[in-house]
Amino acid sequence: MSGKSGGAKMALSAFAVMVVLQILVFMRGNAMNASPPLASVATDSGAEESTASESPLLPDAQTVSSIARNRDSYELGRKGLLGDDVRRMRTAIERDPKNVILRRELAIKLLDEGDLDGAVEAYRGALQINPNDSLAHADLARLLIRNPQRADEAAAQVAEAVRCIRELDRLREVARIRPGMTVADIGCGSGRYTVPLARWVGRGGRVFGVDIQTEALQLVEACAAREKLPQIRTVHCTMDDVRLPARSLDLAFMCEVYVHVAKVEDNAVSSDPWMKSILKAMKPNGKVLITGEPTVTERLADRQMHRLGWRRERTGAFKQEGNILMYARAR
Repeated sequence: MSGKSGGAKMALSAFAVMVVLQILVFMRGNAMNASPPLASVATDSGAEESTASESPLLPDAQTVSSIARNRDSYELGRKGLLGDDVRRMRTAIERDPKNVILRRELAIKLLDEGDLDGAVEAYRGALQINPNDSLAHADLARLLIRNPQRADEAAAQVAEAVRCIRELDRLREVARIRPGMTVADIGCGSGRYTVPLARWVGRGGRVFGVDIQTEALQLVEACAAREKLPQIRTVHCTMDDVRLPARSLDLAFMCEVYVHVAKVEDNAVSSDPWMKSILKAMKPNGKVLITGEPTVTERLADRQMHRLGWRRERTGAFKQEGNILMYARAR
């Protein structure tokens, strides 16, 4: 009996070893499949202009959001490509030269390593593939302005960004902007909306380009000089105060900015000081215009504005940046 029992144990042990070996082989195969060859990165050459907000040119949540639509590139990047050396990223682009996403991510990597010229060329490569991408022109401008000697070149890129914005007339119609108005472009970034706003209000009006980043304000000033728009003024704000004169604005314009400032904590919006400083700058009949991704922006903005005594007056569709939400004081 003991002999049979010993033989059974040996057979079970051998069977267990075989099972373990098979599991190891299976896991190794999966691991190899998890890293596809560089040539398999998906191509984004046919994509229309991204509707994401202007990139801060750092690999943060906005960057991840901008590439999430291309899952193959995203997964490859998270598994080593984007965190690897520049050489490997260039190899990926050589094998997939029309991949706009990889070229943008290469620009971010080069900028992190201090290679501004290399980052500029990477963005230029992306624009050669999709020359009508307004956001890419805007991001390139924000790279170029880091070198003061290239300010004119940066402003020219903003002009291209403005040219590529679709439905500008639709935006003007919904916002009801007229000559002589005073408007604030809050979170102006590259100035790609500051410039058309200034044209619409004319020499008799005024547009404040408001941003927390000094380089963004320098870029807007370069645009104002290039386009001969003396009605543009820049304002360096903080996270709690836009620093605008009280009761001075006919319109506060926020394009794809609100969702990045309005943080939700315990199911409540925590950006009240910032928004209150904007509302303090509004004239009695002034309006607040917010654009952004419909579900998130509308939910947060409606809740906050209602609490602060404002109501949504009208809504308009704007393919470039999502819905347009117009707020007025509750009567």
